Amino acid sequence: MATDYYVDADSGSDANGGTSWGDAKEHLQAAIDLITGVVNDQTTIHLKAGTTAEYTQEVTIRGIRPLGADGGLTIQPEIWTQSNYDDAMAFANGYGGLTLENCYLDSMPLPVVAYANSTVSLMGDVYIVNPFITGIWALVKSNVYIAPWTEKPMDYYTLQIKTTSPRQTDFAAIKAVGSSYVFVKSGDINPWDLSVSRVEITNDLDVLPPNYYGVVLESASLLQGASLMSFKTKNKKGDYVDMPAANCFARRNSIDTLSV
Repeated sequence: MATDYYVDADSGSDANGGTSWGDAKEHLQAAIDLITGVVNDQTTIHLKAGTTAEYTQEVTIRGIRPLGADGGLTIQPEIWTQSNYDDAMAFANGYGGLTLENCYLDSMPLPVVAYANSTVSLMGDVYIVNPFITGIWALVKSNVYIAPWTEKPMDYYTLQIKTTSPRQTDFAAIKAVGSSYVFVKSGDINPWDLSVSRVEITNDLDVLPPNYYGVVLESASLLQGASLMSFKTKNKKGDYVDMPAANCFARRNSIDTLSV
């Protein structure tokens, strides 16, 4: 079962129903507003290709909850080629931007992907539970920005990634590849800005896999804010202990850099 909505920036109208190209909405936000509450099927918003007008307006996705194996929301261009990123829940591509505020992402191969000069912002309390391959993946000159929620910057500030059953031998909770950048807000930019973010990465298995890493940096990628990150794993008694330093960070090129 699937639900499809259509957006045509040139010929559409927000007064339309949005259920076909002939009845397309003009703006992406108008199509998103058609979706409320629980999404238990594959819901797709199609963007008309080749339009004169652009789809660069800011949009808000709020209160939409995927349910079950088939539940999900996809926003994609009319001309779409299947790729290795089909299992991503939140996917920003090609100078696009995506902001997730106070979100919960559960049991997905690739919950968050920033690709090809795009930016993903994770704001407030964001929980990523049981990612199978990588929790957050930034590649090809992309950025991941981790910060408190702007409406309550002192109350909501933690990104948590908890792994219970990784299905990849070489697993990374956060992976940056190809001159990408991961920034954890420290509050040091302005002296009057005291709000900071935290990142907690936890292996919830009694045994830490040998190739489990909190953060992997490859190909001239950068992490800023390492001191605001914590790494925990379970011992054989089931108690949480600090993860070995060798599993917290992995740099796979000599020019990769990490900053506290």
